Amino acid sequence: MKSKVLSILLAIEIIKIVGVVTYDIKCPHRSHWQLRAIQYKCQNEPFYHCLYDKNTKNLTEKCTKPDDIPSGFRAVLSGNLDVEKCSDTYFAPFMYWSNDSVECPYQKSVCAEEGQVILDNGSEEEDVKCFCDYRQGYEYIFKPKHDCYCSPTDEDCTCFRKKCKDEGSILTSVTIWFIRIKRKRGIDENEILWKNVKKLSKFPDLRQKLNKNCILVLKGRPGTGKNAIANGLKRFNRSNTCKIITNDDLSEIKSSNNKKTKFIIKAEYISSELESLLKPLKPTDIMCDLDDDNFYDANDKKNILTFHRKRNNILSEDEWKQCQTKQTTTEVYMKKSLEADLCREKTLKGFPWMCASLCKDHINLGIRYFRQPPADLVSELDDLKIKGEHDNSSAIKYCLLVSVLLSNDDELTVDNILKKSFGKAMTDIYPKKVRLLPWNVLKLFYLTQCKII
Repeated sequence: MKSKVLSILLAIEIIKIVGVVTYDIKCPHRSHWQLRAIQYKCQNEPFYHCLYDKNTKNLTEKCTKPDDIPSGFRAVLSGNLDVEKCSDTYFAPFMYWSNDSVECPYQKSVCAEEGQVILDNGSEEEDVKCFCDYRQGYEYIFKPKHDCYCSPTDEDCTCFRKKCKDEGSILTSVTIWFIRIKRKRGIDENEILWKNVKKLSKFPDLRQKLNKNCILVLKGRPGTGKNAIANGLKRFNRSNTCKIITNDDLSEIKSSNNKKTKFIIKAEYISSELESLLKPLKPTDIMCDLDDDNFYDANDKKNILTFHRKRNNILSEDEWKQCQTKQTTTEVYMKKSLEADLCREKTLKGFPWMCASLCKDHINLGIRYFRQPPADLVSELDDLKIKGEHDNSSAIKYCLLVSVLLSNDDELTVDNILKKSFGKAMTDIYPKKVRLLPWNVLKLFYLTQCKII
């Protein structure tokens, strides 16, 4: 009798102990989704979701209509269905359904087998890249598609250590060819740009602002990325009519009859007309200042610089080292120290534009091309440009400065400057004055200002 009582008491205690143990929710196996959909009274199985909830900081089951998730992102819940970038250990190379997975579809490779070394940690859309450490005598069992790295997702990256015939020598890897990063033919430039825009740290926040409001203002000086971001947001907003306009097209907002139409306004400055249009609205909800030094974070700047570097066939220092042989190479590459300096530097024009221009034509200038001139000098030049609207002398002075800068690769002769640069500067900056100032007057003024005569 006592043994039975003791058994019962022990069972009760076990139940109590088990009752207070809590476990983190785990999403059910896909084969159980139909049962879970019935339990949660979903309309049908595809409506069932098990996703990370940003509010509760845990996994949550919910019935909601599935949606497309773009590459590089995973589906999450934040009240409604939302997206956030893939974590560091996962990637999504294609668009997929929100009910497919709680994480991004693929887990990144580790590259930790014998002889393997990581070259690139990948991204939200790409797996890591690794190579066989030829410095330690390792080679690929199967030659990879690329000469300087191997992609574990697409090919076998197994390494083996090759024995040296001469014990006193160290074998390198299989012959390493010089690499030139070439853009693949047929790839749409807009598609490449789109992939980089949606990686921006502020992009999810901008998308949310556009979803909640009918107007979004992207304000910034030339080259800050207004056009690329606007087109990216328009592409993301496929379910509604979305128009991209400037300060000159604000009348379209007033004349629009469709209340569901969303407008993205690109503006270098806030005009009086735009200011009056935005008065009834809350500026923090619809305004985005691309001139803010913190708009692009360190990772954004690194991705932007990498995009333009690769686009212009410029190797990183690591890539350059991997592709070296005993022969001298003239391959252009960018040092790590330069990349770090560029990402810290404040620029006169927008950071994206400066990266594009540097990598295309001015890589030899390095950080000097990025450096911003003193603020007082910029202010004086701006004043001179404004005076030029009403004063011919100021207009010619300003265009002379511009033409000299544009002629930095040519011989600085009077005829060269006037024929190649000055006329274009006058036409672009003061088109109404070109006809008012004859050639001989311009030449005489130039010689006088330069104290040649």
